[in-house]
Amino acid sequence: MSTVLLITGSAGPTVDYTLPKVAAVADVVLLPLTPLPAGLRLPAGVRVTGADETARMRGPGLVGRLVDLARTYRVDGILTFSEYSVVAAARAAGQLGLPGAGRHAVLARDKLLMRERWARAGVPVPRFRGVDGPEEIEQALADFGEPVLLKTRLGCGSLGQVVVRDPAQARDAWAAARGAVAVADADLDVDACRDLEMTGLMVETLIPGSTRSWYGSEGYGDYLSVEGLVVGGEWRPVCITGRLPTIEPFTELSNQAPCALPADRQRIVEDAARRAVEALGLETCGTHTEMKLLDGQEVCLLETAARPGGAAIARQVEAVFGVDLVTQLTHAVLGEPVDLPERMLTAGTVTSTGTSTGSGVGAAASVALLATDSAGRPWGTRPPFEPARVDWSPMLSPGSRIRVVSGITPGTPMPAYESADGVRNFAGLAFLEADDAATLLRDTYAVLDGLEQALGAVAGQVDEFTADRFGAEGFSADGFRVADEVPSAEETAELFGAAGLNGPLDDLPRLERMLSTAQQVITARAPGGQLVGLVRVLTDFGFNAFIADLAVRPGWQRRGLGTRLVSTAVRDQPGVKFVVQPGHDSGAFWRKLGFDPAPTCVVRGRRG
Repeated sequence: MSTVLLITGSAGPTVDYTLPKVAAVADVVLLPLTPLPAGLRLPAGVRVTGADETARMRGPGLVGRLVDLARTYRVDGILTFSEYSVVAAARAAGQLGLPGAGRHAVLARDKLLMRERWARAGVPVPRFRGVDGPEEIEQALADFGEPVLLKTRLGCGSLGQVVVRDPAQARDAWAAARGAVAVADADLDVDACRDLEMTGLMVETLIPGSTRSWYGSEGYGDYLSVEGLVVGGEWRPVCITGRLPTIEPFTELSNQAPCALPADRQRIVEDAARRAVEALGLETCGTHTEMKLLDGQEVCLLETAARPGGAAIARQVEAVFGVDLVTQLTHAVLGEPVDLPERMLTAGTVTSTGTSTGSGVGAAASVALLATDSAGRPWGTRPPFEPARVDWSPMLSPGSRIRVVSGITPGTPMPAYESADGVRNFAGLAFLEADDAATLLRDTYAVLDGLEQALGAVAGQVDEFTADRFGAEGFSADGFRVADEVPSAEETAELFGAAGLNGPLDDLPRLERMLSTAQQVITARAPGGQLVGLVRVLTDFGFNAFIADLAVRPGWQRRGLGTRLVSTAVRDQPGVKFVVQPGHDSGAFWRKLGFDPAPTCVVRGRRG
């Protein structure tokens, strides 16, 4: 039996799905570059190696380590499903003379290099360029027109994407994108399996997507992907997975299979994907090619990954089309024959002759579980993520089934939605099965729009605590309590210092005067009474208000507390214009809450 070195990590089909399939084809030497899921059962004979020494390796160091392991265990193939290790795996396989994505694998990782190759090959792409600072974003706006999309060259899952609509937003957009990348950079779940530096940014024009000339029904997005394999340099397309409309800026909500496009329009997409994949010169790997649909049945390419797509797309393809991408890719990297369709499949399990080609599932979706509804409106509550206790039946049609295939620790509060964080907003991913594509679409929307209420019911929150009432006085959730009160100068000084706010924190009489004369002070306290958040507002309650301070203790940040404090402040003052002077790195936060840039403001600094 052949032996495979399997490298596991983040951003790709999950290890609980891929590992048993690979182990059924070959003996497995498993190199986990991120911690294996709790409770994962290893198939018999799987050998785990190298995790401690390889942790946080990247680039040439990671490639050298893979080569050493491959030689030690005399493997016959190197395989990864993780976006963040595809280049290292390809380079190691190349050094050993084994099948792999090949020397051009980096073109399927670096979006700037990818677009440069596609532009030379005549593949339709948006206008683009690399940027090294806010000034270059401003120049791109002048050259390309407004708006543009700022994104990281090496990220995935919409990480670090920010729409820049005018030059005044360039600096805040740069800070937001770099901040999102820095968070991911410090996250072991990404960094440990990274094959390249992920700090480079680029801009591109926004693509005017449209479904008008494509779909015969409503509810689908202007964005889709083609799944396939490259075997020995020959691309073999398998199927298309459709999408729901993304939410701002481009966070995906769901992949849908089978694609609801008519077959002749799927062939247009297939032809465009073929041009894109073949232009990259890949050798043996999975492919996940994304594109936007334009009016007039035109397309614009977005990116190709040298791996099977998504955390659950491979599951969908197997369930709906009967093609096991993981097993076939394992055979391919071992140099063994593959069993793939002669032509891209455009229908699901039941063919025109009535025969089943899949596992009997008519349609399947992977659904993001995040704290917005299907239109991208953030939740007003942050209930604990308890999917096993949710009653899904009111959201599903008869015969439909759902299970959560990945997620954060049960009981953890739902992450507050941050537009630049992409997939980091996901609390989990659900695999949804239905009898047909129309039922699947209906059920997907029902899950996205019903999850907040369902989790709230589990947590014991009553229906009145929804978005139109969030932050009401006395409302308690996620361990903090919001209320109108004037805290002491001492605890305010301590909070401001912890949160990094400037000011005369050692002048307690001045702080006390500041607090006592403000028209509105709203606090958040943790169990036991510790002050963890505060917003201070100067207002005439009729026309104008100024948000003078917003502070959240570091251990409580990124949990929706700042959003709740500000929303509480503005909720009871209809008709009042609110003004805030944001810090250099907080503009994106305020824009998310409905604040617009106002460059005409003038300031007279403190004197005396």
